[in-house]
Amino acid sequence: MERRGWIVQVTEEKWAALKADVNKDKSDDGGYWEGLSDFFDYYGCFKKGALCVDIVYRDVTKDEWIICADGYILGEDTGYGYTKDGRDIPYDMADGFSMEFYPDKTYEEMIDSMIDQIESYIENDKYWKAAIDRTDLVWEEDM
Repeated sequence: MERRGWIVQVTEEKWAALKADVNKDKSDDGGYWEGLSDFFDYYGCFKKGALCVDIVYRDVTKDEWIICADGYILGEDTGYGYTKDGRDIPYDMADGFSMEFYPDKTYEEMIDSMIDQIESYIENDKYWKAAIDRTDLVWEEDM
């Protein structure tokens, strides 16, 4: 789906799963949290130009979690990663930020909220801004 110029690859099912994970009772975890830090799960991404922003849920501790927007930029060959679309285009991680998260929002409201937060971050990050303005290398829906 495209929305406001972004390829949106966060589905309604992933939104429901993210809300369920955030609301999950971790008090009876069978020792799962012993020695574990920075557990994460991927729920989809937003793509525009050469920028891809992954939406990631991270359990920092048993009682603390955050939703992160992790950025990746095409054309940066640091050896970090290469697309799996047969073209093997290099990309690199490009920082990220914690997102505000409201589980009571509808799917449509959540998409708009996340795009607002990403665009707000872009306003202050020249690296991300340059990436969304690129046209020579662009993320496609199935990369």
